[in-house]
Amino acid sequence: MTTTRCLSCSGSGKVMGGGMLIKDCTNCSGSGKIGKEQVGMDKNSPHYKEAIRNIKALSKDMDDKQAEKIFDDEYSKLDKIEVKRGRPKKSR
Repeated sequence: MTTTRCLSCSGSGKVMGGGMLIKDCTNCSGSGKIGKEQVGMDKNSPHYKEAIRNIKALSKDMDDKQAEKIFDDEYSKLDKIEVKRGRPKKSR
């Protein structure tokens, strides 16, 4: 399972509650990480709708269902991308 840093607590697992008291983050249950299965894609967001609109603009014959299938297929491939962090090693 691929995990990502929780945006609510910035990966610390702690947030400021009412009265400036520190408490565990409710989004990640204090772990600081959220699995990809928990993140998901909000299909009512303006970014999702814009992506579908851009995919439909590629072909006149494409409908919403086909554009959503293309988007979902490509979105599922994001788990397989390996991200290399840090500075590249110096060559001697």
